[in-house]
Amino acid sequence: MRNVRLAAPSRDGYPLAMPSSARPVHSVGKAIQILELLERHPGSLGVVEIGRRLRLHKSTVSRLLATMARHDLVARDELSGAFRLGSALIALGSTALRQFDIRAVARPALQRLAQRTRETVELGVLENGRLVEIDVILSPQAISHRGLLGRSYHAHCTALGKAILAELPLAECRRLLGTRLQRCTPRSITEWERLDLELAGVRRQGFSVNVEELEPGLVSVAAPIYRADGHVAAAVSVSGPLFRFPAPRIKEYGQYVREAAGAASLVLGHRNGTSVG
Repeated sequence: MRNVRLAAPSRDGYPLAMPSSARPVHSVGKAIQILELLERHPGSLGVVEIGRRLRLHKSTVSRLLATMARHDLVARDELSGAFRLGSALIALGSTALRQFDIRAVARPALQRLAQRTRETVELGVLENGRLVEIDVILSPQAISHRGLLGRSYHAHCTALGKAILAELPLAECRRLLGTRLQRCTPRSITEWERLDLELAGVRRQGFSVNVEELEPGLVSVAAPIYRADGHVAAAVSVSGPLFRFPAPRIKEYGQYVREAAGAASLVLGHRNGTSVG
């Protein structure tokens, strides 16, 4: 019989049994890989293609999809046979987003920034080395950046990510991003020496800039939001097409995002580099 240890009681009062070996559950990992693949390719992949891309046997994929479908984590199109993410994930995602108090705190500042610039405004946090968008206000203009709520990106390829990374120790940045920096476009920063210089510049001017490093034709300007203890909590950005972001406008928006981030930081208890408590 395997040795188990009892963790702290769960919220329903029952202790949680934790295997002493703490080995990963491989079927769970495979299911997560499938969900991540469907997030990147919504409604276009069937069992065979999922198995080919993840190098899993067809029977394994079928079994995992059937289990997830019973819990509404995935859904199958009856005509094409392709799978998409299921309705249960909407409820789970909504609950997770509600747990980010920073969204409620920052929302008024985001709304003012969106009204001021008429460009897309986004709020992002750093999770496991990736930038995750947790709030988006879309631009009313016909040609604009269409931010995606809940989408994650390589942090160093985004203004939001660079605004947060600039506030972290260099060793922590390297641990989060790894030794190899991924390329999203030809203008992405892929050398650590260049990224170090970029982050130093962000710290000096108080805001970050992304010019076509994530997507061709996209420009973003972002600034960090701080907690009461002075640590970075998130970042706010304004994004739009390259032709509407000449150098003077970028500088102007840099000041705007700093003001928006400062307003959100103030609500969180941050006072010009000092803690409130």
